[in-house]
Amino acid sequence: MGCKMNMKRVLGVGLPLLALLSPLALPASAHHSHAMYDSETEVTLVGTITEYHWVNPHTWIYLEVEGVDGQTREWVIEGGGPGTLTRRGWSGNTFTPGERVTAKIYPIMDGSSGGLLGIVIKESGEEFDGN
Repeated sequence: MGCKMNMKRVLGVGLPLLALLSPLALPASAHHSHAMYDSETEVTLVGTITEYHWVNPHTWIYLEVEGVDGQTREWVIEGGGPGTLTRRGWSGNTFTPGERVTAKIYPIMDGSSGGLLGIVIKESGEEFDGN
């Protein structure tokens, strides 16, 4: 009988506590913010991939771009997660260093060389949705 009493006590306290805390259990994607990117401005970059990272929680493309001044800058571009991108036809081998691509991105608001990936277009014309 003591065991039943303890179970009732645990359920009596545990269930209301679970109900109180359950709204805090948001989907994992809810904690990712794109607030640092200017979602109103799309920038087109043409350059050479120097690195491609197929990692969780987001993929990364490092792109060397020659500016109008002749200087090259490396842009760091954040893409969606591997799970999402796999469903869109991407893989860990979609891009290779040395490959020339066009990337449409939403730049970082502070003006640094980085952004959130919109799409990547290979020289063949094949397009990959990046987010």
